[in-house]
Amino acid sequence: MSQPPSVGVGMVGYAFMGRAHSQAWRTVDRVFELPLRPRLAAICGRDQAAAESAAARLGWAATETDWRALIARDDVQLIDIAAPGSLHAPIAIAALQAGKHVLCEKPLANTLAEAERMAAAADAAFPSGARAMVGFNYRRVPALALARRPRLLVLDEPMASLDPLARHDFMATAMTAMADDGVSVVLSSHVLTELERVADYLVLLSRGSVQVAGEVDDLLASHRVLTGPAAEAGRYAERLGVVHARRGGAQAHLLIRTNGSTDPVPPGWEAHPVSLEELTLAYLREPGAASLPGPARAERTEVSP
Repeated sequence: MSQPPSVGVGMVGYAFMGRAHSQAWRTVDRVFELPLRPRLAAICGRDQAAAESAAARLGWAATETDWRALIARDDVQLIDIAAPGSLHAPIAIAALQAGKHVLCEKPLANTLAEAERMAAAADAAFPSGARAMVGFNYRRVPALALARRPRLLVLDEPMASLDPLARHDFMATAMTAMADDGVSVVLSSHVLTELERVADYLVLLSRGSVQVAGEVDDLLASHRVLTGPAAEAGRYAERLGVVHARRGGAQAHLLIRTNGSTDPVPPGWEAHPVSLEELTLAYLREPGAASLPGPARAERTEVSP
């Protein structure tokens, strides 16, 4: 498999943020599919020995002690500014005027006037293809998105890194925004329990096709779990609309489709409500099963001992 073309990165600064940025440049293509592969061309710092030590430790190919020389390098197309704030404006403006892309650590500048000059330089360089951005790592935080009071909020794995208390508090905030401000929320998550109390409609995709679709309340009402003797599971599985069967020792658990809570329960068996997580996992384990809008797929079954 051929690799994408590379973009040469030149970074100013090798203290804490320089170390953090170096790690990000080295590993970003292991997480995301990128059109360009970052290449750590050169790192710049005032102390030659310290810069060389940082380059060896952090994986940079070369060093510079003058940021102007870094910008002038032909193997550098992007300047990453992790230097003190007083240097942000002169480095960014010079890099943009040289046609280099710029990533500048926050805060953007020390004064409003500096920030305005940097923004003007970015606007002037944009037509020639140079791009500039600020490293605001909170720009995608869900709380900030909610603070803008959008009409539609798309949240992709918003709680993956939150502890349980923070996850609970965020979901409460999101639900309040939906009720009070009329915000529509599209939430994606691999943690199914996060969706159970907030999702109105479930669409389950498996192997490129829609396997389950419907109102969550209707789906839960039309499924349940039967628990009974494992020896009888095969006999009843043939008569019931079984989505997934799980056997363990003397007992079996059958997740079935029903026409309602009045469907008969086989003698010696117990019926239990199904959770959204149980329902989803059952269908994922059975790619041939489906629950889609339309006529009921499971007919009422009379069960006799």
